[in-house]
Amino acid sequence: MANYGPTNIIIKVDDADGMLRTMTPYILSINDVSIEAVMEETNAFGDAWRESLATGVRFMSDINLGGLFDDVALGPDIVFSGVASGPSATTRTFEITYGGTKVTSVETLIQKYSRKPDRNALTKFDATLRPTGIVVET
Repeated sequence: MANYGPTNIIIKVDDADGMLRTMTPYILSINDVSIEAVMEETNAFGDAWRESLATGVRFMSDINLGGLFDDVALGPDIVFSGVASGPSATTRTFEITYGGTKVTSVETLIQKYSRKPDRNALTKFDATLRPTGIVVET
């Protein structure tokens, strides 16, 4: 069984031109990469326990990335500042590789991007990506 640490993770997101860019050097935090099934509660009146059925719909939870702000040509400010502006907003591919073998990728919309200046620290950023569509895992 292989174990992977932070040095084995590669995070990529494509830019507005559709080029997949390695964001790993800028990322300091990421939440769980989580896939869920939509469930509907089916317990009836009088049931003592909650019951559920899967609806057949699955989704990936929002992806929250945080790190050091950088406005270099291929840095996070350029890649994440394109917040979705409407139904025709261009999706961005999110891809995470674990140890060089396990890859999870999904099309996303940039839901939120913020720059966080601090008087006593380096400026940081937060980006929230909303997955849309099929999650591909290899």
